Amino acid sequence: MNNSLVGQGFDRHLFALRLLAEKKGNVPGIFQDAAYGKLNRNIISTSTLASPAVRIGAFGPVLPDGFGLGYQIWEGGLGCITATYRGKRDGAAFVDTCNGVFTDFQTIMDS
Repeated sequence: MNNSLVGQGFDRHLFALRLLAEKKGNVPGIFQDAAYGKLNRNIISTSTLASPAVRIGAFGPVLPDGFGLGYQIWEGGLGCITATYRGKRDGAAFVDTCNGVFTDFQTIMDS
């Protein structure tokens, strides 16, 4: 997790290699494979707002039909802001689902 937070996740290295290959016009087959395409199609894209100085923030979706979640976990709670492109996803239903999951988490933690 820490490696990913500082841009050292394996996906970042593959992303950089793909960009370099595209610039040279010699893209290896791995980057054209359907599995690689699926691996990099992130419907839900998240960003942690980890600083205690930040109490609100947002993160946009990286795909037109995706969700963006900016979230933060505090000592006594958690919260997130959800963003979608209008007409592409049901953001309200997603938020309702998150609220239900958060309530379930609270019930589990309290028991």
